[in-house]
Amino acid sequence: MLAAMARAGNDVVGDHVLNEPWRIADLLDVLDGIPVLLVHATASLEELERRERERGDREVGTARAQLDVVFAHGDCDLAIDTTGTSSVAAARAVTALVQEWPARTAFDRMRTRSLPLR
Repeated sequence: MLAAMARAGNDVVGDHVLNEPWRIADLLDVLDGIPVLLVHATASLEELERRERERGDREVGTARAQLDVVFAHGDCDLAIDTTGTSSVAAARAVTALVQEWPARTAFDRMRTRSLPLR
């Protein structure tokens, strides 16, 4: 759906947890030919666990289990630690990235190297 909306000419923001190693390879394939910026939003484990408990709609322990997996691909265009960053500051950082689009994006770099599909 994300790719279809982008191919239809829409600017799209996707929120996707890369909690399985094959997910990044799938996105690289599905979004081929679409300009993509990859933003890695994270927080301290303590903050992630606090948010997890507060939300109440997640199995407790999910954040801890996924912490080392979601950035296993090791590349992004922008990393934002939301532990102490306001949503306004994070949005401004993303806006600045879009306005100063890098010559080679994380997706470009990942496409030139082989990634494990485990």
